[in-house]
Amino acid sequence: MPRIEDRSGRNVRVDPDSEALRVTLYDTAGNAAYDDEGALVTIDYAHHEIHDGNHYIASQAVDLGNGASRQVAIVTGANEVHVLFSVITEAEGDFTLYEGATWDAPGTGIAEINRKRSSTNTATMAVYYTPTSAATGSATLLQTKHWGSGKTTGADVRSSNEFILKASTNYLFTITNDTTSNNFITWWLDWYEE
Repeated sequence: MPRIEDRSGRNVRVDPDSEALRVTLYDTAGNAAYDDEGALVTIDYAHHEIHDGNHYIASQAVDLGNGASRQVAIVTGANEVHVLFSVITEAEGDFTLYEGATWDAPGTGIAEINRKRSSTNTATMAVYYTPTSAATGSATLLQTKHWGSGKTTGADVRSSNEFILKASTNYLFTITNDTTSNNFITWWLDWYEE
């Protein structure tokens, strides 16, 4: 049987009957990357970040009155942040996202939950609601959305909806109730940091 070695010196076998090349993939710890049935196990990068303890979520549910808004201040740390913004409302509303916003105080902190519950890692990005004297005059508008009754904005499809936020930067998003009655809204951020 022919013998071939990969870069690490491990043997790669060629099946003598079919002449098929058989390769075993190993993770960084030297374990074969297969499950008990021999299937190759792969996950996307964002999911991998959950397993590494670097993936977080923050959320809030609030009942907004006639024309009311909820402002959420985000302060990124030393790392870039890969984030999905999502909002669900029971009635008509809109969403704006600004980069480089300012405020006198960021507001009330919201817990950033590590999605790997056994991890002791903490997020470098901080999330707050109701910042004091938030201003967007010299900020950059990144996104604005409007939707009708009982809709969701944002998404769970990372490849087409992800923002990569700059390190050490302020962001402000605002959700506005565009109705004359109460509008129950839920928003959440889903992110990992590099």
